[in-house]
Amino acid sequence: MAQSKAFGNAFKLHDILNVKDPAFGAVGDGVTDDTAALQAAFSAAGAAAPLKRVYTPPGTYIINTIVVANPNTTDGDVPELFGDGPQAVTFKAGGSLGANPLFKHQGASPSRNVQWRGFRLLGTGAGNGQYGVHHINTC
Repeated sequence: MAQSKAFGNAFKLHDILNVKDPAFGAVGDGVTDDTAALQAAFSAAGAAAPLKRVYTPPGTYIINTIVVANPNTTDGDVPELFGDGPQAVTFKAGGSLGANPLFKHQGASPSRNVQWRGFRLLGTGAGNGQYGVHHINTC
């Protein structure tokens, strides 16, 4: 896996989980449902010690159900999500997502170090109120 051009060499490769790695299986072709692969990568990143980062190579990733990115239970850190920039990486709501968010982050406050960047979000236009990321504070 190559390092992200958008973010240089700031990260160590062993700290990064690539969603296209066979362990997760994202395709990013704009047709295939990548929900399960994205969820698996976030789940693995959040369970790791130390916390891992989730990298999305260029592509369009279809999301058909909400991807949950919760903080780990050790220190409240949320897995970082990064891509090669909004012109290269798109998360697109699939038709079955309806007016739900693409991503949901739920956890006790304060959740720390939430850094998501280098991508764009496209909704379905299915209803008023659809949004890309829903944060629920449970404190």
